[in-house]
Amino acid sequence: MSGRAGVELTPTAVRMVRVTSYTGRVVDHVEIPWNPQRPGDAVAALRAKGGNVQGLSLAIGLGFLDVVRVDVPPVAPPERTKIVELEPDRYFASAGRETLVVTVAHDEPIAFGTPAGLVDSWIKAFETWAPLNWVEPSPIALARVLPPNTSGAFQVEAAQGEFGVLRLDRGRVKSVRRTPDKSAIGDARAVPVIENLTPQFAAAFGAAKRRSQNTRGAPALAPDEWRRRLAARSRTAIAISIVAAAAAIVFAIWAADRWRERTLTGLEQRIAQVEARGAAADTALRMLRSREAEAQAIGEIAASRADPFTALAAISSALPREANVLSARANGNDWQIDGTTSDASLLVPLLDRHERFDSVRFLSASSRYRQANRSYETFSIALRFRP
Repeated sequence: MSGRAGVELTPTAVRMVRVTSYTGRVVDHVEIPWNPQRPGDAVAALRAKGGNVQGLSLAIGLGFLDVVRVDVPPVAPPERTKIVELEPDRYFASAGRETLVVTVAHDEPIAFGTPAGLVDSWIKAFETWAPLNWVEPSPIALARVLPPNTSGAFQVEAAQGEFGVLRLDRGRVKSVRRTPDKSAIGDARAVPVIENLTPQFAAAFGAAKRRSQNTRGAPALAPDEWRRRLAARSRTAIAISIVAAAAAIVFAIWAADRWRERTLTGLEQRIAQVEARGAAADTALRMLRSREAEAQAIGEIAASRADPFTALAAISSALPREANVLSARANGNDWQIDGTTSDASLLVPLLDRHERFDSVRFLSASSRYRQANRSYETFSIALRFRP
């Protein structure tokens, strides 16, 4: 089985809640007794009951925690934690007897300390099961899964013979206490049922719900060496994500280019097929257009060229009755007429006055001759007929 898991470690029991990797829906929960000095046995039992998981988050129970309110400057949680770690014996009564790992709550200057040797052994044991993503105090994990803007005091499991109280103000952790006096928790109420889980699994569920390894918030409740490894792993994961994103972009570009090539090739093939099927029709269309162009050219030529019969009729009507045309030649609208008449000198002015002629002129000199006791003159005249 897969998914991620949150584990709460209390002095007497280990509680595990597994959720799906993406939706965070609860899929399993397990509680087993354990010996804090022998965490490997508990890990083996959890692996046997829960199978494999993709990642783990640990919540250290209040029974293992020393909790104090610290008087430190109002700086970011990592800086507050460093201040407390520099002089732990100033804040924690047990710091002189054993080495502690420390963290400070994100919302309030509340410091949590726990024996470093125990935490280190727990981390090593649970890392044999799955990658360990976070270690935090269980009150912080519990506050994460309570309804938003929750206010009030809640009972929290502590060490044997003790009572724990977590006080929230609109979702912010305001105080955490361990006390042997039950009357001191008179106003605290039980943790509500969350996701159909009984109250004792709430902190484990809160640990499982944590996704981010953001080191800008409160540091993990773990030794510095493990924090550095976690930061290095986070940077590596970010680098891998960047490389994967770049590779995905390159692949998307390559896929888009291949799709464009396939599309272009397919279109070219379809065009070739259509052209092959329409070759005969295309040839007929080209021939039709050629004939239409020829017909248009012929029509334009015919419209601009004079009708020879009209030109001959105009010449015949313009010449005097005694004039005889022996020959008439035309080159387009340019005409040459040759013939005889009684007085050739009258022909050019006569034709020039006609509205259908211009450029009227003699082409050669006239010659006179007699026939049957009458005198005649030859003429050769050029003119332009206006259609």
